[in-house]
Parts: sequence; C-alpha cells; structure tokens
Amino acid sequence: MKKKQFVYWISLILGLTLLFAGGSNVARADTSADVDSAIASGVKLTAQKETLDAWDAAILATSDNGITDAQAQNAYNDIVTTNYFLSGEDHGYAGVSNVAGVIGLRALGKDPANINKKDLVGQVINDPLAQRRSRIYILWLTTWKL
Repeated sequence: MKKKQFVYWISLILGLTLLFAGGSNVARADTSADVDSAIASGVKLTAQKETLDAWDAAILATSDNGITDAQAQNAYNDIVTTNYFLSGEDHGYAGVSNVAGVIGLRALGKDPANINKKDLVGQVINDPLAQRRSRIYILWLTTWKL
C-alpha cells in the first residue's frame, strides 16, 4: 500500500512540475504570427486542390485573396452533384452533407433556399435528426453577408 501511495505522489509531483515548466513554452509558440502562418498555409493548400467541396469554398471565399470564378464554379458543381438532396444520388461519405452544402453555397454567394428550385435550408430545418442548435446555426448562416 505504501508503495502505491509513493508512486502516486511522485507521479503527481512530476506531472505538476512538467505542467508548469512546459506551460510557458506552449504560450510562446502560440503567437498571432504563428496562427496567421498556419491559416495562410491551409488556404494555400486548399487553393491547390483539384476538386473543391463545400468546406473548401467557405475557406477560400473568406480568405484574404478570395475565391476565383473557376474555383467557385468547381465548388458549386461539386456541391450540386454530390449532395443527396440536390442530386438525388447517394454518394455515401464522399457526398456533401446538407449542412456543409448550405455553408458552402452561402460562402459562394448563392441562395441555398433556391438551388435548382430545391430548398436545401428547408431540408436541413425539417430533418428530424438535426439538433436545435444546428437549426439556429443554419438560419443564422442564411442571413450571413460576406
């Protein structure tokens, strides 16, 4: 029993020491320049992708350089053809979800409530599996101005 208590106290003291000693190093690494660099790298990698999806559209549309017309068309085509509700075809996990579709279309400046005479926002709101928080979030996104 004494051996277990000894190991417990040693590990507790060692853990707290490492927490306080390592905490200052973590704070120095998280500067705004580091965050900006990581965001710029992510945007650059996203812009180089051959096929863009809804999330890629949102990333590029809100980036400093924006989204080109060709990239916007690429993302729009992907959303419309791989979303089950809009295309009528099940693409499984490779497809664009309804929520991602709304976000991507909104980022592209399109009205997700009227895509090929289909209401993707209404589909999300009426989805029995959607949680209340998601519904409010989608309603907020439909009024979002870039």
